[in-house]
Amino acid sequence: MDRHFFAITKTVSFTIICFIVLSAPLIANAQTGSGNNSYGFLWAVLLFGIIIIISIYLILKPRAGKLYKKNLELEKALKEKTNELKGREEELAVINSVQEALVAQLDINEIYNLVGENIRKIFNAQVIDIVTYDHKNNLIEDKYSYEKGDRTLLGATAPKGFRKQVITSREPLIVN
Repeated sequence: MDRHFFAITKTVSFTIICFIVLSAPLIANAQTGSGNNSYGFLWAVLLFGIIIIISIYLILKPRAGKLYKKNLELEKALKEKTNELKGREEELAVINSVQEALVAQLDINEIYNLVGENIRKIFNAQVIDIVTYDHKNNLIEDKYSYEKGDRTLLGATAPKGFRKQVITSREPLIVN
């Protein structure tokens, strides 16, 4: 059971005890007709109602505050996710434009340039190489190259360094 249930149970029990303690003399006076208070029972019921209303208010007010704070947190998270999705939407639009250009263009070198430029824009990359590998002659050739504004393409060369490792192992190489 949760704390909220126990709080309500304690409050209701306390209210009933208060009602009995406070209303007993008023009811007794009303039944005997003694004293000036012939409306004792009505006062007891009124007092009981006021105590119940105050008790319910005191129980629900903190709960409402917690719900309000949780609502604000959820709205903030929703805004963050919405902004994240907008960023993803922009990335997908770029990818879609590449796809449309790929369909429209048949020249493979223009496709390499288009893909390279879009990768550079999406990832804000400082260095990009798109390289093909000629298995028959064991040569690699730059099809797209970008490094700090330089777009110089090198001719076909034998693979060396990490490129050779990727070719021989046939496994991706991840460098952090």
